[in-house]
This record gives sequence, C-alpha cells and structure tokens, in this order.
Amino acid sequence: MEKKNSKHNKIIPKLFITVILIIILSSCSGEKNLSQINTDPTQEIINSDDFTPISGSPPMPHIFNGKFTINNKPGPKGITIFANIIDGGSPISITNQGSYMHIILSPVSERDLDHGIFHFYIGSREGEYVEADQRYNIKSVTSPTIIELDLNFSKLPGN
Repeated sequence: MEKKNSKHNKIIPKLFITVILIIILSSCSGEKNLSQINTDPTQEIINSDDFTPISGSPPMPHIFNGKFTINNKPGPKGITIFANIIDGGSPISITNQGSYMHIILSPVSERDLDHGIFHFYIGSREGEYVEADQRYNIKSVTSPTIIELDLNFSKLPGN
C-alpha cells in the first residue's frame, strides 16, 4: 500500500483558509463618522483612527450562494452582486441566469459585530445599486460556511 503524505493534507486546508482571509481583508473599508452607522455599500479606505478590528483570530467567512430574482422573477445573467456589513464587504460576483454564487465575507471590525447583519446588493458600490429584501444575521462559524440564501430585489439598478 502507498503511504499518503499527511503533511500535504494539512497544508491544503490552511492554504484555502489563508486565501479566503486575504480576499476578505482586501475588501474591507471604514466609515468616517462613528455616530452614524450607515449600511450604504460605498466603501472607503479604512481610517485607523475610527476602525477597531475584532480582537483575536479573524472570524471564518460565510459563503453565500442561491437563486436571485428581480420583482420575484428570475434575475438576468451578468449582474454585479455583492454584500456589505459596515466595514467588511465581499468582493463582487457576477450572476448567472437566476442564480448567484461566491459572495464571501465575514465581519472585520467591532462595528460589524455590533451591527450584526449582512446586506446584499446588485449594481455598483460607487454608483447605482438596489438592496435585497433579505438580510442575514451574522453567526459565529468555526470554519468557512456555505449558506444557501435566495435573494429578491425590487428592481434592477437604474430602473
């Protein structure tokens, strides 16, 4: 029998988690005014004067997939979709006909944890966007966790 190399079996999951965390951390941003928590998806550069990172190890990411509709009808292919909290946000993803996948994010700041909700959008962070009817409460997960969540948007951006 051939002996499997357990060293590689341990490295691959660690490499996957590292890549996910790099993606999440590279998509983070901050708000300028702590007194006004705004769920507007426009993200800015993190300002260390008002950004309090989560202490300890970074939380594991939530990975969202599911169907998406516009006014309860299957959404078109090629739409930009993303999610935000307050400081944390996902990289953008592009929809398939009636579905989306790989919206990856986790909280990155104490404000994210206090807010406690993921918000989902289609459109552009810097331009027009529409928020989904659905939101998702942040949960503590011990490993990257795939969540099936169907989203409905009232309209396409610009309509």
